[in-house]
Parts: sequence; structure tokens; C-alpha cells
Amino acid sequence: LRKGRNITWSDGVPVTFNGSYVIETNNTQICVKNWCQALQYCRHVSSDLVSISNESQNDEVIKKGNNASFWIGLMHDEWEWVDKSCSFYRNWSCEPEPKLPMSNHCGVINNAHKWSDENCWRKLPFLCEEKIVFMN
Repeated sequence: LRKGRNITWSDGVPVTFNGSYVIETNNTQICVKNWCQALQYCRHVSSDLVSISNESQNDEVIKKGNNASFWIGLMHDEWEWVDKSCSFYRNWSCEPEPKLPMSNHCGVINNAHKWSDENCWRKLPFLCEEKIVFMN
């Protein structure tokens, strides 16, 4: 776990890295990137695009998203998470989930707070997740 980072949410509350989620911003302007750029950015700062494994995590992520559509770590190949975590939880805006194969489609949380597929080249805000690292 990295220490010494002074980051705050937009309301001034300090971020504590115990599995916190961070919408990446550039000063007061929201940083937008395509899905691949967002993934690279998160990994560059030793985190990952957010993965969601249950309803309470989904609700927490939605709160941090400020009612905007934003990238999450859901990949289009098999609708799997970039961190390879396994989850049966789904919150798709359509039932059933989008069919594969779909070229260049990645996962977003949309304005209606549901998951949907979006062209991976579109530039959107994104959510990075700081992972807890245990060391012996």
C-alpha cells in the first residue's frame, strides 16, 4: 500500500486507500480518456479500472460517479473484469447482457446507473480502484 498521497474528493474529504474508488480528475476538469487509455492510466498509478462484485460495491461506485457515464473495468471479450476477479453480480441496462462478439465495446456505468456497452474509443471519465496489498 502506497503512503504519502494527499488526494481529496471534490467535497474536500481526504481519500483513504483501503479499497477506495477515485474518479480521475485533472484539477477541476474531469479527465476523459478512451477505455484503453483509462486502463493504462490507472495501472500507471498502481491501481486498476474498478471491478464490481456485488450490489453494495455497485452503489458505492455509482455515488462516486457524480451522475456521469464512466468507464469501469469490464472487458468486451467475455465480459470479464480487467483484474480477473470473478463475480456473478450483473447490473446491465438491458436483459440479457449484450451479446458477444462485439468489436471494440467496453463496459460503462451510464447516466441511469446501469451497466452498458460502449465503443471503447469514446472518451469518458473513468474510475480507478486502489487495491489493498498485503505483504509479509
